[in-house]
Amino acid sequence: SRFSELFNPRRVKLTSKLLTYNAKMLPTLIKTRIFPQAKKWTLSANTGKVLKYKRMHLGMYKDEDGKVYFVKAICPHMKCGLRFNPIDKTYDCKCHGSRFKYTGKKIDGPAKYDLEQIDQSMLID
Repeated sequence: SRFSELFNPRRVKLTSKLLTYNAKMLPTLIKTRIFPQAKKWTLSANTGKVLKYKRMHLGMYKDEDGKVYFVKAICPHMKCGLRFNPIDKTYDCKCHGSRFKYTGKKIDGPAKYDLEQIDQSMLID
């Protein structure tokens, strides 16, 4: 069969490509999970950011009416940290390319679920 090599469990090419890809993605995974991107809670209208709050990566966006949206800024696909894209006003996963609206709704990518929304009352100390 012409697909026999594809289903061969001893194939080396896929394994080496997988290892190379994962090695390249490791710094991104570490950077997005360990280092917060912002520390201030203040936002201008139509802006967003990702910050760390009580060991949680939190996405924060303020719309033009002043409503603030909070989401868990971890991709539901493989748990990579997200970054806020100010041009498209989306949260983007640098690991595998999933994209989410500032409300947390999935736009595209390998993620199958929306981002978890965080109730603002949960953030008050």
